[in-house]
Amino acid sequence: MSWRDPKGIQVEAKKLRNISIKLQAEKKVKKVWFASPDVSYCLPTVLKFKQEKDQLQFVLPVLKYWDMLVIEFYE
Repeated sequence: MSWRDPKGIQVEAKKLRNISIKLQAEKKVKKVWFASPDVSYCLPTVLKFKQEKDQLQFVLPVLKYWDMLVIEFYE
């Protein structure tokens, strides 16, 4: 699959759901949210998360083409 599809022949991407994400986060996390043109008209959606020591876990509800994920930290 190529990034561009100038001839309009690529198959539509499959929508992935409930993707479990685990990241290392050394700072204390304040908020995790995402936005996507594929879901809710790009409106930001706050995600529940769990942080134990330096491990951050959350579930990305959907991914088709791209999402923007934001992790906010306490100062």
